[in-house]
Amino acid sequence: MDWEYPLILLALPLVLPLMWWWSERSVHPMGNSRKRALLIVRAVIFSLAVICLAGPAIRKSSQDEAVIFIVDYSESLGEKGISAALKKAVDIASTLPSGANVGFVAAGSKGVVLVEPSVHWEPPVFDGKIMHDIGSQTDIAEALSLASGLFPAGMARRVVIVSDGVQTRGDLAFAAQYASVADIVVDCAPIAGVARPDARVIKITPSRSRSHEGATISLSTEIESSINGEGVLRLFENGIEVDRADVSLKTGEVKTVDFKRTPDQRNLYTYRVRLEGFDGDSIPDNNESMTLVDVRGRPVLLYIEGEPGEAHYLAEAMGEEGILLESRPPEAIPQTIEALGGYDGIIFSDIPAHLVSTDTMNLIRDYVEQLGGGFMMIGGKNSFGVGGYYRTPIEDILPVKMKSPDKEERFSTALVLVIDRSGSMSGQKIEICKSAAIGTADLLSAKDYIGVVAFDSNANWVVPMTKVSSKSAIASQIATINSGGGTNIHPGMTAGYDALRGVKA
Repeated sequence: MDWEYPLILLALPLVLPLMWWWSERSVHPMGNSRKRALLIVRAVIFSLAVICLAGPAIRKSSQDEAVIFIVDYSESLGEKGISAALKKAVDIASTLPSGANVGFVAAGSKGVVLVEPSVHWEPPVFDGKIMHDIGSQTDIAEALSLASGLFPAGMARRVVIVSDGVQTRGDLAFAAQYASVADIVVDCAPIAGVARPDARVIKITPSRSRSHEGATISLSTEIESSINGEGVLRLFENGIEVDRADVSLKTGEVKTVDFKRTPDQRNLYTYRVRLEGFDGDSIPDNNESMTLVDVRGRPVLLYIEGEPGEAHYLAEAMGEEGILLESRPPEAIPQTIEALGGYDGIIFSDIPAHLVSTDTMNLIRDYVEQLGGGFMMIGGKNSFGVGGYYRTPIEDILPVKMKSPDKEERFSTALVLVIDRSGSMSGQKIEICKSAAIGTADLLSAKDYIGVVAFDSNANWVVPMTKVSSKSAIASQIATINSGGGTNIHPGMTAGYDALRGVKA
């Protein structure tokens, strides 16, 4: 007996005693026998509900086993290699117990069932047509997913992969993890095909998949070979040969060949490389590779330069990336949002705010917020806060603020106010003094300390040295000070000094 959610069963010893307690405490006018019968019915119904929620299951062990062999049918093994792989799979299957269900799946560009799992299985025979139909690639992950759905119910499940292990498609590691979750054991029986001379293109990789008119793209091509030799690597742009390179390869060496292209028109460009001229290359299907590059129109940026004659440096750098930079002085900024809409972005380089009118700033803000245009400000002695952009529409669209925030961390302050409350302070003097003390306390933060000493002939603490936790309470205590008596400042100063010495601030 097993449970899917065994923790739910803990509700039985917790709730059943409570049900009994409630039954005993009930004041309902019914007989004891009826009470007990009702308690039993409720307890049985509750117990059955808990047991159902816990998910009871009966686990049975079985000695029956189903084994499915995944046989590599890819081009890398060749006909002789595939025949050897089939023979190895059949030899392993022959050693299994007589009651085992055995099946066979071919793995190529896709998976194909050769023999469905059965106790009375027949050994598959190599068929060149199947090899042609499933393709020359190696996708063992897809074949493993196919095999996982072929097992008969109620049996131990096992997959044996007979392959050279060179997968060109799919993610076998993920497929194997998924199979393990389904309690499928995955074993491997390695086999190597007949060694054949081969030169192949691994891949072609562009420096970027999206570019602009006039921008230079680098196309990096990786090639390798199992034979020594020389050949030619040809590059095609939208089906037309545009470049080629002589290559010399050594056995086991991976070589990288770089091509550079500068598309001058917006289009979706297809770049394909083809490796040719290697004597003895027995697998021509892997001699090509292709990639796509989306070339868009040349972007145009409006560049407002504060230093005349400096714009050409950025313009030259942008030009190498296929970006057109139009330089203007501040007084020539377009004054309509339609004119600004013709630019992909605006750059301010060291422009003081007084050279740009408020209307123009509002226009640029609308260009960014409504049209989605780009805006960048380059720092300098006339930019950002020092350039006068604080509280302007330009500040609203920038990700920075023009005024530096207050320091988040500062030291705590300890303050003692020594207040003269002598008779000469009566009237307006003492009231002004109390108002000043309350205002001072209000400026302190919660990490600060304050103490208030009032003196006449003697000194008395009105607010003992304390942290500023309640400003209203401190204000109430200061408000109680009244005038009267002589004037002796020394005791108040001494008391305040001694209090400050005991505070770390």
